[in-house]
Amino acid sequence: RTQHSRSRYQSSRERRLTHGLDEVRRLAGALDLPDSLRDQACRCFRSAQQADLLPGRSIEAVAAASVHAACRCAGLSRTLAELVPLARVAESRVRSAYNALNTELGLPAKPVAPVEFVPRVADALDVTDQIRRRARSLAETSSDEWAHRGANPHAVAAACVYTAAAERDWQLTQARVAAVSDSSIKTIRTHYQTLCDADR
Repeated sequence: RTQHSRSRYQSSRERRLTHGLDEVRRLAGALDLPDSLRDQACRCFRSAQQADLLPGRSIEAVAAASVHAACRCAGLSRTLAELVPLARVAESRVRSAYNALNTELGLPAKPVAPVEFVPRVADALDVTDQIRRRARSLAETSSDEWAHRGANPHAVAAACVYTAAAERDWQLTQARVAAVSDSSIKTIRTHYQTLCDADR
């Protein structure tokens, strides 16, 4: 009987592992990630299972968190907002699973610089090349300071684009900029003010 229950437990673990790895591969494919990152995300999911982090969490949440972790460890600018619509699970669950992975596995996550997000924000807002270049310059100049403050790099990039547009009288609302960067109007306004003060 003990052997039977043990084999049933092992087959259950194997099923969860297979399902989780399939989900990781699906998400990596949907995000068009390179094979090396997909493989890293798979290793992360395996480590999560070995560390017993799956009980109490959905496989989909841990799979999505593993993909997010692989991106963060590689310094790749992919946000949870991009991942969650593909993940079939609530953002709060993915964030919770990622925090558990980060804490328990000691992930070597690299901070993503705001400049990495500038092209994406600029594309979403359809601004001119001149505004893009200025926004990139603003993001590069203040990168270390933002990292020290612990600011969301996506929101900082959005504020840099907004600031560059405002300097050239290009009509953008803070609400629109906040929407494309998954941040609040207040955050954009605060970062904009910081950028203006630094430029004086």
